Amino acid sequence: MDLGETGFYGRDLKTIPFKGGDVVEIACNDFVQLAIIWSLPPSIEYMKPIWERHRIRGKKFSRIIHPDESDDAYTIVYYDVGKDGEIGYGHTHPAVVDVLPPSFPVPRKFATELRRRLKMLQDECAQYEKEHGENLPF
Repeated sequence: MDLGETGFYGRDLKTIPFKGGDVVEIACNDFVQLAIIWSLPPSIEYMKPIWERHRIRGKKFSRIIHPDESDDAYTIVYYDVGKDGEIGYGHTHPAVVDVLPPSFPVPRKFATELRRRLKMLQDECAQYEKEHGENLPF
């Protein structure tokens, strides 16, 4: 970025530290959150046709709207337990640099719950795609 380059061209997936299903910590502003990897950042091969479309559309347009560092992210699933004991869960897309190995051993019940929530979201997405005939972007 110091040289003016803000484009994201994909990751070599052989070199990234985490794979799908890994339990990780997500660095937030003043805390870390336990999560599980759902999907990896886009690969170089995935990004090539996207950049080709931008090249065809023209440099002026591509400078305004193009894949940038915000696209360099994992998709993760997390859960939290409310004061009433109710479990909430969802997904988000933290930057690759904010995804870290767990600082401490992860208790089996937490890892099991993360895997269960990941499966639930995957099933929900598969059902949506089946009903609506379109793929979700994650």
